[in-house]
Amino acid sequence: MSVNASRINKTLTLLLYTGLIFVSIPFVRDVEEMVRGIGLLKGVLGFLLLVYLSSIVYLVFRQIRLVRKNILILFLCILFYLGVLLSFRSFDRSMHFMEYGLLAFLSFRFFREFIRERFSYPLSVVYVALIGWCDEFLQYFFPDRTYDLGDWAVNIFAGVCILSLVSWVSKTRGRETLS
Repeated sequence: MSVNASRINKTLTLLLYTGLIFVSIPFVRDVEEMVRGIGLLKGVLGFLLLVYLSSIVYLVFRQIRLVRKNILILFLCILFYLGVLLSFRSFDRSMHFMEYGLLAFLSFRFFREFIRERFSYPLSVVYVALIGWCDEFLQYFFPDRTYDLGDWAVNIFAGVCILSLVSWVSKTRGRETLS
């Protein structure tokens, strides 16, 4: 894929995903209530968690050599991430953690196309924080939704966790990182 095609792809992916975050604001609570009402909340969350963690493992394994040290570190990262996800008492916080972890990864891939990698990390955290704040602010204007700084903190924490993993993968591989 050419450099321009790669940039366009990463730009469109980030914009689409960011747009989906905002488009989902009015009805995501209704979907949660519906799934909870039919008794499938834990199953749906478990399925989403499985898909999410499988994707992370796949992306990391594509990038690093499979030596014992790397596998152990990745396993510990996944246990930490899983522990954090399971520590949340609400479906909402778990979803924020997964949603904004992915946003951090996508924003890192986007920013790395245009600036040095070391500047892509903090810029990705700023992007996640800004989008997370806008998400929370907009929720204030919808019925049955609230502005919650705790959710915003979870968004930022998710971004930092994923970017820490990306940084480790980058250092493990040398100069090349997740594409």
